Amino acid sequence: MRKSPDGGGVCMSRASNESTAVPSPRRLSRFYLCALLQTLSACTDASLYSREGDPSQPDRLALSGRVCTDNPADRSFPLRVLFLVDASPVLGCVDTAGVRIPALQEAVGRVLSPARPGRQVAVARYAGEAELLTDGFTADATAATDAVASTLQGTCTQGCRDTENAMQLAMATLSGDLLRTPAGTRSRTRYTVVLLAAGPPVTVPCECREACGCATCAVGCGDPACLRQCIGDRLLQRVDEMDAFVRDNGAADFTLHAVHLRMPDGCDPSAAFLRGWADELLPDMAERGGGQYAAFDDAVGFSYQSISLESLESPFQMASLMASNVHVRVGADGPASDSDADGLSDAEEQTIGSRADRRDTDADGLSDRVEVLLAPTGVRVTEADQPTVCLGLDPLSDDDGDGLRDCEEAVLGTNPTLVDTDLDGLPDWIEFLWGTNYMAPDVLGDLDQDGSTNGAELLLHSDPRANDPQARAELGYQYSVISGGVAPHPFFGELVELTGVTPVAATPNSNGGVGRLSWDGAAGTLSWQDPGDFSLGPPVAIGGEPRVVLQAQSSTPGGADERSLSVDVVEDALPDASVEEELSIGFVEQECVDFRVSNVLLRGTEPTDESVAGTNRVYLFFGEVPRDNPLGVPLYRAALVQTLFLPPDLRDPPADEIVLTDDEFVLLGGDP
Repeated sequence: MRKSPDGGGVCMSRASNESTAVPSPRRLSRFYLCALLQTLSACTDASLYSREGDPSQPDRLALSGRVCTDNPADRSFPLRVLFLVDASPVLGCVDTAGVRIPALQEAVGRVLSPARPGRQVAVARYAGEAELLTDGFTADATAATDAVASTLQGTCTQGCRDTENAMQLAMATLSGDLLRTPAGTRSRTRYTVVLLAAGPPVTVPCECREACGCATCAVGCGDPACLRQCIGDRLLQRVDEMDAFVRDNGAADFTLHAVHLRMPDGCDPSAAFLRGWADELLPDMAERGGGQYAAFDDAVGFSYQSISLESLESPFQMASLMASNVHVRVGADGPASDSDADGLSDAEEQTIGSRADRRDTDADGLSDRVEVLLAPTGVRVTEADQPTVCLGLDPLSDDDGDGLRDCEEAVLGTNPTLVDTDLDGLPDWIEFLWGTNYMAPDVLGDLDQDGSTNGAELLLHSDPRANDPQARAELGYQYSVISGGVAPHPFFGELVELTGVTPVAATPNSNGGVGRLSWDGAAGTLSWQDPGDFSLGPPVAIGGEPRVVLQAQSSTPGGADERSLSVDVVEDALPDASVEEELSIGFVEQECVDFRVSNVLLRGTEPTDESVAGTNRVYLFFGEVPRDNPLGVPLYRAALVQTLFLPPDLRDPPADEIVLTDDEFVLLGGDP
């Protein structure tokens, strides 16, 4: 069983099924940075560094605000859904009218909604031999619909249902897609398997017959209870293997749902026995896969609506937070300006003959600092170079938005689709600028052997290669990071027929699941049925107000039990006729963090080909990981604060503290 992670404050959540073996460097780095932020916050003296107590210095800046983890449902994160459909002959008896076909077409259409780009489906049928009916995962609705029509009949002509073979096909389909996907996109991709079965497996693996006392793989041999246990254990192991493979290879999440279309007594002499077995096995598979289980006693009313395909997104938790003014270098000799933010101070550039007003002096696509690092290979800062690894790359492209161009990443060996190649909680660009190892976690190392770890020095904005305790004490950034709590955030399925209506909010006491919106065209009213209710709530007349609140039948308006849905309405787009449409609603938890970073040093800078004199760009990086996979690949959002500082005391904007809002944090690399 996949358990929910324990709760906790900032950076404290962790998966409950983690191994107790020696922690990996990546895991140590992540939790060290989180713990370090907590320590820096705890050690901040309120009388010295509080908002009221900060001395007003023109060359110092404070950043504060609240940032919340992403709601995956609000973004077009890639989603891959594989439908595994039982096509054994007994389905012709269970579903004589073939209602499973339009039900599956509706589910496929839900996934491939034009409003949710980045989603793909695959369709497979299984009986004796599992068969993939689409060309892997596809966003082609026509191809998916054609595949759905082919699920009516499988290749097995006798009563067989090889569920394990279907799971093997699922593993091959997921692994093939995952390994072809670039690491950055993969880190946001969620894989889901939806298994439809009319009963338990009928095909028995020879290994189970042998384990249950059979000398051969003869049909009918073996203790029934032993066979059931063996087959069940093997299927649960297949679920575990898919889950582990998806997560270990850097994808965001794996989920398996199971849908049971129960076999009636007239379809098989042992129907009651098979139903009972499936009623135990299929829920166990769904639970192990972190998904949902749905069962139907007959084909009438069968659908995939009870499976919340929109609720597959696991909530995120904070992994790291750090600030950096990329125009200021701090070392043993004190602070220095870096006007072009290339990682070399203006004084260093003067010494080596490069330009302090251009990050790439020779305009060859490689910044001056990159070329300094490559000097032993013959690369020169003042002579244009074209490394072989950069052939065909746009010299200005930065696919992951981390500040390093794709050509630079190719030369350095970092991953151009990941903000944090070594997954240690520090963006590649920041590690590159300060000289730490961006290819392997070295957060816990101490390059300058001054007693302060590399991770601590980068957080404080001091030089991890220089023994500079005094500079670190006087000029180090001061952090306060406090959890603002976890709150549920609603998300909704797409309305197709009820045009002109967009759900925007639901009260926390609303039930998740499938509700119903009703538009009375003649009366001009809207009504809402909460997923937990049996009837519609009171109608609300539409007219005048663009946003209306629809109370559910069980709602107590303004009270603790209020269950209401807020919708935006475009009157001109409403249907002329009355329309009722189901609406799925779910909730995902978001963690919000109140932060404050003070003592951020500003420096005078020279005008460059990209900025005016005095430019100081301060980045605030916020890393987050899925809560049920805290060692997964982090996503990064960043806020940019641009300030002008002309010594000795001219600063624009003049405020000592700049307050940031959550929407100023932009996802690096953008939505896929």
